[in-house]
Amino acid sequence: MLRFLARCVALLCAVLFVPVAVATLFFHATGTRLPEAQTYKDTLDRAQFYTKAPSVLAETLSRGLEAGLANTGTGNAQEKELHRLLRELKPAEWESLLGAALPPALLRREFEGGLDQLFAFLHRDEAPPSMKISFVGLREAIRSPEMEETYLRLLRQKPAYTASLPVEAVPLSYNPTAEQLPAARENFRAIAALVASQIPESVDLLAELVNADRSGNTLAALNHSRHKLRDYANIARWSPVLP
Repeated sequence: MLRFLARCVALLCAVLFVPVAVATLFFHATGTRLPEAQTYKDTLDRAQFYTKAPSVLAETLSRGLEAGLANTGTGNAQEKELHRLLRELKPAEWESLLGAALPPALLRREFEGGLDQLFAFLHRDEAPPSMKISFVGLREAIRSPEMEETYLRLLRQKPAYTASLPVEAVPLSYNPTAEQLPAARENFRAIAALVASQIPESVDLLAELVNADRSGNTLAALNHSRHKLRDYANIARWSPVLP
């Protein structure tokens, strides 16, 4: 009788081995890879995020500004000129300028650095809730010669200036003459410096989210989630023992 029961149990275990093994392989792979920053870095690379980001941002900004900047803006002449430029830039022109302001190397450095900080918080109790993104590189890129050269390339694609056209401090609808070009370049540098000055040096996305909730519920929820994530990862790591 005992031998029969043993054989039944052995048969049942043999039948269950295949589905349990398949499920465990999936669980182990996801449970050990999802809590790692490198998984998301590789995903961004495969999706070509860093090269496609200027195009996506250009479309988003163009639509948002089209809906939100119906007037010419308020403030001094320089700010009004900036509002005009923002309103009149086309998506393709936005993409060119954003490509100069957000080169792939800069985007990669900031996004991967942010992911490292986030997962350090998830895996280490002593790590503060932080996902700090620096905008210093962006500010420098906006004021860089590369940005100015990108602007000049856009102008070369415009029709030549004629006396019938209104003169623009920072031309966008026409290609200025040789006499107008020095002033146009100087005004563009001033506008670029104005834009850069309005961008903060850095933003800590996770810390600001936590600090905005004075009740402490957000931090408590984050701590609860990271402990659950660790439990999940530990179970996944040992799950091959089950088959």
